[in-house]
Parts: sequence; structure tokens; C-alpha cells
Amino acid sequence: MMSTSYTSQQIEAIKYSGNLVIAACPGSGKTTVVKEKVRNITLTLKDHQGVIAISFTKKASFELKRKCKAEGHNTKQSFFGTIDKFCLEEIIFPFLSQLWKGRPRESTIIDKLNNKQKGFFREVYKYPTVNDIILDNGFKLLYKQGYLWIEALPALALYILNKSESAVRYIKAKFTHIFLDEYQDTSKAQHHLFMKLVELGLIGTAVGDVNQSIYNFRGSSSDYLRELLSSKFFKKIYVDTNHRCHISINNYASRLLDPYFSIEDHQEECRVYRLKLTGDYSEISKDISEMALLHK
Repeated sequence: MMSTSYTSQQIEAIKYSGNLVIAACPGSGKTTVVKEKVRNITLTLKDHQGVIAISFTKKASFELKRKCKAEGHNTKQSFFGTIDKFCLEEIIFPFLSQLWKGRPRESTIIDKLNNKQKGFFREVYKYPTVNDIILDNGFKLLYKQGYLWIEALPALALYILNKSESAVRYIKAKFTHIFLDEYQDTSKAQHHLFMKLVELGLIGTAVGDVNQSIYNFRGSSSDYLRELLSSKFFKKIYVDTNHRCHISINNYASRLLDPYFSIEDHQEECRVYRLKLTGDYSEISKDISEMALLHK
């Protein structure tokens, strides 16, 4: 039964059955929403079917799986993990040998290329795309030497799906939905892989917050989340009630992000204050200390 403690936004997101992008602020209960969606969906699936639930970290994946398995719920055929783990276990290990021969499962996964390995490539890549794999034989040469580069895994998985009919049949037969959390930190190759899976018929749910993008230095961009938010093929639901912070903290944070944010009235004790001070460091420190004593 649907919990009466859920907000109307959460209930709408849980019940919606099509392609969906959830714009979720911090503390909005997005993990709870995803958990309920996964649980509701898997109850209706056949024994051989499952969903793909991708989280940004191993810890987040473990926690989501734990919550979905609560009360004896069956998640055996579903995938819970990071996008790199998904690419390896569900696409690269089973199907790369069809295209490049060899034994993918015996490959060593490397974080960085050494100077010799860099010499396999025609140019320097930070965040490879599927076109790079198509045009540069260096990725195949690296694999033939027994290595798979972690930065290339999403692009390599997409390359396999574009080339292997058996990989496509496997994914379509086993999985019905894909959930991808922290979408604001998705790279170009990861975004294209997500869209490919949706193109194959999986129902996609992307969850993110454009204001929380912190991994641009790793090739990630909130632009891909914005692209989904403006797409006519995805329904947009904003889950923006913060259950984690005091309302005064939420008001202050929201006003920092948006100077036109409408402050929400409340009768509770204020926990955040705006104070304009003048003077040197010693005088300012004294003023702050006095203010803290007044509000103890």
C-alpha cells in the first residue's frame, strides 16, 4: 500500500510507468522513490526478467539493493551497481569476444594508461566516445594486450550494442527498465549508453539535480540531465521538498541558488541568519560570538 507520508510529487513519480526524469533536490527522498518504483515493477515481471539500477557509488548501490530486497522481495534477476560494473558484467564480458575474440573476463581493468599503452592510440583521450573506438584501433590493441581501460567501458559497451545482435537480444530479454541516479554527473558516453538502452525498448528513469554537478573535471556534465528535462520523450517530475534540513536552512540554500526564490514562511525557530558586519577580523569575531550567545 502507498504510504500516506509520501508527498504528491513522490507518489506521482512512483506511479508513473513511462520514461521519466526526476529532478530531485537534496533530502527529497529520491532513493525511496526509486526503491518503490523498482519494487512495484519487479512484482509484475516474469521469472527471468529484472531491472537495471545504476548508482554512482558501490555504497549507494548496496543500500538501494538492500532496501529493495526488504521483506523478502526478489531482486535476483535485477542488476544493482555502478555503470562500470554494468558495462563489464552484462555487456563486455559476455559479448566482446564475438567482435574482438580473446577472453574478456581475463582482462585486467586499468584506471590509467602507462606510456607504452598510450602509444597504442592515435591521439590522447580523456573520456573516449564510441566514435573514438570505431576510428582508433588502439582500444582493440590494448585489449589484445590483456587490458581494458576503465574510462572507455561505457563507450565500449555502446560499441558492442551497436555491433552485436546477440547482445541486444540478451539485454531486451532480461531487462525491462533502467534507472540511473546522479544523472547530473553523467558523461557523454554514459548518457549515450542510457539513451541506447531506452531506444532498445527499456523504460528509462533518470534521477538528478543540475545544482549538484561536481564532477565536470572527470568529463561529466549536467547538460545531459538538462537535455532529458527538455525532451518530449521523457516526463518531468520535480521532487523538491527537502525532508532532511530545517526549513530555514532550506530557504537560505534555495535563495543562494536563486535570488528570486520565494521564501517559505514557517513558525519554527530560525537556524540560519544573515548578518552584515563591518570592522576587522577581531571585531567581526566578537560580534559573531555575541550573536551566538544570544541565540543559545
